[in-house]
Amino acid sequence: MRTGHWGNAVDTGTLGYALGELQRVGAVAGIPEPEQETAAKLYRRASEERLVQGRTIEGFVCACLLIAARESSASIPLTSERLLAASRLESEGKITNARTALVREFDDVKLAPASPQDYVVQIANAVGASNEVLRRTKRALEVYQREEGNYRGTNPKVTAAVSLHATFDKLGVEDRPTLDELGRAAGVNPTTISKRKSSFVSAAGQ
Repeated sequence: MRTGHWGNAVDTGTLGYALGELQRVGAVAGIPEPEQETAAKLYRRASEERLVQGRTIEGFVCACLLIAARESSASIPLTSERLLAASRLESEGKITNARTALVREFDDVKLAPASPQDYVVQIANAVGASNEVLRRTKRALEVYQREEGNYRGTNPKVTAAVSLHATFDKLGVEDRPTLDELGRAAGVNPTTISKRKSSFVSAAGQ
């Protein structure tokens, strides 16, 4: 045991495990080292303030990584689902509980909301989109956000799937996924994708 900056005892063995897990999950999820280091500092703060006590270590590991990635100037796309797949957790609930505790406890800790850019690579990979389709889709999202000012409160998974669908059509890709395939990859209703596609057609042409 050692004493933290705020006078609270820190279990160095548990902290060592947590930081090792943070590095492992970060590597699997493709999070760059600078953001891993930021997440590690946040985890140490949480440990010293005893926020982790009585809660799941892995949940805090993932929450710290999520916050570090979302707040990074490098614009790293990262979702709770991706972290969950890389972790030893069985549900997102532990991640949600941890990030809520962190944001509530530390005034300087914020969590930017998920954006379509966080999901588009994951969905594109799931449906076998080419690099050109992915590049044009990302561009369409940037154009749409700039022109509209926001994503109109739409579920970011829906917006990512819609932008991919519009890009496939705009480029005339013959072997493109069906709406059902896009819906399964994004975890959203295919009918919703179809209804919203028209708003992205002009942006997809950029």
